[in-house]
Amino acid sequence: MKIALHLLKSLKHGGGETVALNYAKILNDLDVKSVFVGKKVSLEFTDMISKYGNVQEKISKSDILKSDYLFVHTNMNLLKLIRYLPLIKRHKKRVFYIQHLNYSERKFSILCKIINLVCTDFIQITPIIATNVKKYVKIKTSYLNNFYLNLEKEKDWDEIRRIKRQELNINSTAEVIMFSAVFKEGKGLRDMLDLVLTTIESSEKDYVYLIVGDGPERYLIENFKYRNKVIWTGFVNRVEDYLIASDIYFFPSLFNFEMMPMALIEAINLNKKILSYKTDINDYLLNDLTCKNLDEVLHNLKNDIYPGEMMKYNYQYAFKKFSDIL
Repeated sequence: MKIALHLLKSLKHGGGETVALNYAKILNDLDVKSVFVGKKVSLEFTDMISKYGNVQEKISKSDILKSDYLFVHTNMNLLKLIRYLPLIKRHKKRVFYIQHLNYSERKFSILCKIINLVCTDFIQITPIIATNVKKYVKIKTSYLNNFYLNLEKEKDWDEIRRIKRQELNINSTAEVIMFSAVFKEGKGLRDMLDLVLTTIESSEKDYVYLIVGDGPERYLIENFKYRNKVIWTGFVNRVEDYLIASDIYFFPSLFNFEMMPMALIEAINLNKKILSYKTDINDYLLNDLTCKNLDEVLHNLKNDIYPGEMMKYNYQYAFKKFSDIL
């Protein structure tokens, strides 16, 4: 069996960490064993990923010699690999750099000097950086959209929906609008609350509003006029179950560094109706059926206008892509 090292800054719930975990699940089915390397910040997350590979806090020469693939998820680890460069080159190890953040062109051009030196492969996760990748990346490039692996089988969704709605005291026939995010600037909590306010005061239809998450902007919901009309769960470990229980997913994120929103991909894979603001990446994922502002969101909600069948970035997609890349 071959071995893949996933080089992370820390082991906790987060975007890059989730990507590494999903990679490991697919690699396991391709007979590649995973080792996660990073500081153990969350014991819960560490316990979870240990089901899919070994966990350790530091990398050594021995680890590199035993590995076949190295997946670099952070720039800090990219720099750490420079000291092992002779070893990597001599033993022809494949080193993949995954770009998780959207850098300025100047910063990316400088970063690529190190990427081109240390790595053998570049994994492009989003189309919005295509121009700069073509311009500055000189090593082999593969396009691998971030993907979401459903936790539950589709045949079980109806029962999960029934149980979760019962748990949340939501009527089985109610139409549920859901929002999920870390409550910070750009993620859209204020927009969700504006949607709640407007539909409660002007819509002919009654909705159930489900908000999943927490963070620095929690005061917005704590002081919200219709706080009693909103089901707020705080952080949860299995967002998928709440999505299954919902009907419409509102994704108002305008976060500056959003390159491939996993929350949106999760909702797409679960066949949710989706309302979202117009950004390059949202247009790409939702076949250009996005909204310019909240007024347009409300118009689409009232008239049942949602994206149709969308590309699923799921297990089948990921297995095929990894088979090609490796």
